[in-house]
Amino acid sequence: MSEYIVDVDKVTIRFNKASENIDNLKEYFVKLVKGELMFKEFLALKDIDLKIKPGEAWAIIGTNGSGKSTLLKVISRILKPYKGKVTVNGTVASLIELGAGIDPKLTARENIYLNGCILGYSKAFVEERFDEIVEFSELEDFLDTPVKNFSSGMKSRLGFSVATMVKPDILIVDEVLSVGDMLFRKKCMNKMREMLAGGTTLLFVSHNMDTCKAMCDYAIWLNKGEVVMSGDIETVANEYATTIEERKKKERAAKSKKKKEIEQKAKEFEEQRLERRKALGLSDLTFTPPKPKKKKKKKKAAPKAETAATDTQTQEQQAQPAENADNAAAAAAQETVQPAVSDDAQAQGTPAEESTQE
Repeated sequence: MSEYIVDVDKVTIRFNKASENIDNLKEYFVKLVKGELMFKEFLALKDIDLKIKPGEAWAIIGTNGSGKSTLLKVISRILKPYKGKVTVNGTVASLIELGAGIDPKLTARENIYLNGCILGYSKAFVEERFDEIVEFSELEDFLDTPVKNFSSGMKSRLGFSVATMVKPDILIVDEVLSVGDMLFRKKCMNKMREMLAGGTTLLFVSHNMDTCKAMCDYAIWLNKGEVVMSGDIETVANEYATTIEERKKKERAAKSKKKKEIEQKAKEFEEQRLERRKALGLSDLTFTPPKPKKKKKKKKAAPKAETAATDTQTQEQQAQPAENADNAAAAAAQETVQPAVSDDAQAQGTPAEESTQE
């Protein structure tokens, strides 16, 4: 038996990148028959060497796109090397992508059996461990809920619980725990330490150097598909952190320099513009942006009860002048009638007085 549980020997992974966009199957086959399909070669990994002994914990670090996940897929037998050879001695439990091996249309209960089958376990074995899986994942209330309704954290709980229901020879974890809550992450860390103490080999990918240092003893640093450094976790992680910090400083300095160049060009352009206007005898015109118009505040509508009371008062006020005018007209008419009656009485000899004398 080999001394190493994982032996990666001069491995190269090649992908073909299409040089043109073909959006339908007919055009693809026509070009394929004519021999007009052109691809660009892209090497995701270049001559990678990695030898891991049983029980060791390795961190694979690097920036995005450096080939970390590709290397894990090669070790998990998902990808076949273009060049080189990979030897893996033992069972592998992989948590490479969030939701890998999980059918979103099935319930959590059904996915536990499905994942167990993918990992090579029998139905009877999964049934024996079913309660343990549910208890660790803390999904008792969602067993019969379709996984498509789960959050990212709930999916990671389910996947990790199934992958660690037994002790595999090699456990591969690729950033899937970054979406979980803090308490569940601690729970998973304790579980991984327990498995490491039992002899499991760990391959761990994370951008958090503190977590890598806490979980792993060794590290390999990848950059654009090539090995930059490998060895003790402290040495590799510190060198990686220093390099990343220097790169960030250079990027900030480049951005600051570019900003100053743009400002200088704008200043020179403005000076040239003023000189041209002076040469033409034109006055300097400066653009002043228009002041924003103030928005008029809309008056709040009065409540219905107040509006009704106001309308009633207005109607009463309008009716009162009309009533006063009618009273005044009636009084004037009465005064006009009384003098006319007295004149007639005088003309007829005041019949009222005669009747009195009689």
